[in-house]
Amino acid sequence: MEGSIHHDKWGYKIHFKGKWHRGCHFEGRWIPFRDNKKLAEDFLVILNAEVLNKQYDPRDYRKDKPLAMDRLGEEWLCLKEKEVRCFRNLRNHISLACDFFGDLNYKLLNYAWLQEFFNSLPQATKTKKNIKATLTTFCRWVVDAYSTQDIKLEVPKFPPLGKYKKKLRKIVTPQDQAMILDKMKEITPAPKGYLAALWMVTYALRWVELRPVKRRDFENGVMTVWDWKQEAYKKKELLPEDWALVEQDKSFPEQYFFRHPNGDQLGRDYPYSWLKKASVLLGFENVHPYAIVRHSTITKMVGIFGAQETQKYFSEHILGLYDYWVADEDKKQEMYARARPGVVEMRREHDEKAGT
Repeated sequence: MEGSIHHDKWGYKIHFKGKWHRGCHFEGRWIPFRDNKKLAEDFLVILNAEVLNKQYDPRDYRKDKPLAMDRLGEEWLCLKEKEVRCFRNLRNHISLACDFFGDLNYKLLNYAWLQEFFNSLPQATKTKKNIKATLTTFCRWVVDAYSTQDIKLEVPKFPPLGKYKKKLRKIVTPQDQAMILDKMKEITPAPKGYLAALWMVTYALRWVELRPVKRRDFENGVMTVWDWKQEAYKKKELLPEDWALVEQDKSFPEQYFFRHPNGDQLGRDYPYSWLKKASVLLGFENVHPYAIVRHSTITKMVGIFGAQETQKYFSEHILGLYDYWVADEDKKQEMYARARPGVVEMRREHDEKAGT
C-alpha cells in the first residue's frame, strides 16, 4: 500500500505521492484528522483504491480546487467575453449555476445535481432550456480543457425540461413600419442611426453586423459585413441611392461608417432604442424593435416572394450561400427594393436625376 501515516503536535497526517494531507473532504465539509488515526487510515485506503482503479487525481486534493464549478465558471466566462456577442446571457446563466453549485467538484456533477438545480430556478421553461444549452457548452469545454491522459472527464446527463409553447412576436404592417422609420428619422440626433435602421430593413441585416462596418468595407457599390451566425463574410450590393450616400461620406478608411456627428461609433443598442422611442410615440408600445426591422420585413417578403425565395435570396440563412452571391444579384436587388419602404419612388427620382 502506497503512502504513510505520521503524527506531530497538530495530529495525524498522510504523505501520499509527494503531498501531505491533514484531513479530507466529506459531503462538502473539510474534516481534519487531528488525533483520529482511524480516519487517517481510512482515507489512505481510499487514496490507494483510487490509484488501483485509475481514478486518482491530485487535483481533487489541492487547496485551490481547480475543478470547482465556481472556479471553472469564472475561467470559462473570461474566455468567452471576447468571443461571443450575447455575453450577458452567458454570464447570467453561468452565475446562476456557480451560485448553486459553489465549489462542487465537476466530477460530482450528475443528473441528480442538475435536476435539483433546474427545479430551484423560478424561470420559465424556455429560459431554463437556454440555461441548459449554455451549461452543456460549458461542460464540453471543461471536458476538452481538463481531461488528462489518465483522467477522462465526461459531460453529465441532463434532465429533460418539458415542452414549451413558442410565443409569436407582434409585428407591424409595411405602412406602420414606414411610419415608425420616418418618426425615427425625425427624432434621432444621429442621421446614421436612422440609416442603420433603414438598411437593417432593406438588406435583412442585424445591427451587430452593421455596427462594425468601416468606410473601407465599401467598394464598387458593394458592402462587406461579417455574419457572426454563419461565421463568414457576406457581401451586399447596395441600391443606387445608398451607394450615392456612401460616396458622399469622405471619412478615413478606418473610421466607423455608422457614427455620431462627432465621429464616435454608435452604441450597441442605438437603432433599437430610437426605434422603440419612435414606435411608442406613434402608439406601438408592445412591439419589439427587432420585430419592426426584422420579423415584419420577413413576413412581408414571404407574402410577396414565398418562403423559399425569401430564405435563399433575402434572409440568406443557407450555409455556403455567400460563395455564389454574384450570380443571383439581380434577384437580390429586386427583393431589396421591395423590402424597403418607399424605395420604388426613391429609385424613380434617382433615375430621373441621373437622366436614365
